[in-house]
Order: sequence, then C-alpha cells, then structure tokens
Amino acid sequence: MKNGKALVEVEAVSKYYGVDKQKVAALADIKLEVYPGDFMTLSGPSGSGKTTLLNLIGALDRQDEGDIRILGRSLSRLNFDEMTEIRRHSIGFIFQSYNLIPVMTVLENAAFVLRLQNVPAEAAHKQALEALAAVGLQGMEKRFPNQLSGGQQQRVAVARAIAARPALLLADEPTANLDSKNAEELLETMEHLNREHGVTFVFSTHDPRVMQRAQRIIHMKDGRILEQTQRQVG
Repeated sequence: MKNGKALVEVEAVSKYYGVDKQKVAALADIKLEVYPGDFMTLSGPSGSGKTTLLNLIGALDRQDEGDIRILGRSLSRLNFDEMTEIRRHSIGFIFQSYNLIPVMTVLENAAFVLRLQNVPAEAAHKQALEALAAVGLQGMEKRFPNQLSGGQQQRVAVARAIAARPALLLADEPTANLDSKNAEELLETMEHLNREHGVTFVFSTHDPRVMQRAQRIIHMKDGRILEQTQRQVG
C-alpha cells in the first residue's frame, strides 16, 4: 500500500492450537505488509486473532505455516537465540499491563532494554532521558512506578520501547487500562512520535479511539483478514 521496502512481510501465515481433530485455526492464510512510518491497527473482536498475529510479528511465537520476514530476515530460519536478538534490537513492545519493574526508577525502567543491549551506561542514560522527554515525563526520572498514575506508567513503557530506537513498535491494547483523558494523551504522544520521529506502530486493539487515529486498519474476524481500510492523514 506504500512505496518502498516493507519492514514486515507476512506471507500465507497460519497458526493452530490443539491437536488432530481438536485443532483450531487461530490464524488462517494471513497476508500482510507493514511499511516504515505506518500507524496501523489490527482490529477485531476477542478471538479474531489480532493478538496472536501481533505475537508472531513480534517473534514471541512461531507460525505453523507460511513465513514472516522482519527487515528481510525470515523468522522461520532463526533459532531461539536469534529470535531473542531480533526482538531485543529491532522490535519495541508496549503491553496493556505496563510491565514496569517496581524497584527501578522511571529512568532505570526507560533504560532497561538499552542495558540488555549492552549499550554503555552514559549512552543509555542519554537515550533514556531523550525518550522520557519525548513522552512528556521530564522531571520524573527519579520516581518509582508506584508514584505514578496509570497514564504516566504507560508513558514510561512507551519511553522504554522507543529508547532503543527499534525499527518497529508493537502495542497490544495499550489504552485498555486507561481512562479517556489518559488514553487520548497517550495516543497523541504516539501520533507525535510517528509523525515527527518516524516511529512505526502496529496496534492490536478494539478501542475506537485508537482506530480513529490509525492510518491503516486491518479488520480481522475468526483468524482471517476481512478487509483493510486506508485513512488519509494531514
């Protein structure tokens, strides 16, 4: 749907749960591409397969049929350690439960992935500060997660995800635990990161607030893509 090389290529992917006669297709023959600068959602009711697809794109699970390529690398050909490396260096994750480490400060949480990447302490500190500034959390670096609101904790999760400057950022129901005000503020922050910094986002959501802002909506049901909607932006 865009010019240029896709970040993610999903080719005829299927995923099954159960065995033999009890086997159920969570995903069936999925074909999808994600391009640099996308701000897109996987949308559908519970059980539609959107989170399963997000997990496959994020190299958190393996498909049973087909292939997924991230930055041209086939995930089917990667072993466990190589899957871990591509997650660590190319993909950022935002979860609805925040997944912050309670004994770490805001700054330490934001720098966590960078330290896993063995980025030198000074550089990690700088990148984490820049990420926190990008999500509007200047001055809160020394606070702990339990001293923050839900919306602020989710912003720390976003900062942690973008601090490592991944090629792709995956967000699973990021607004699910937020009230309307905090959800809107978080979405505005993500839109800003997309437009001004070129961060590529793929959401899994059924939240209409997210879908209203998406440039592309992938409508899913019963493990299949029903249609794609393109929205003009700007």
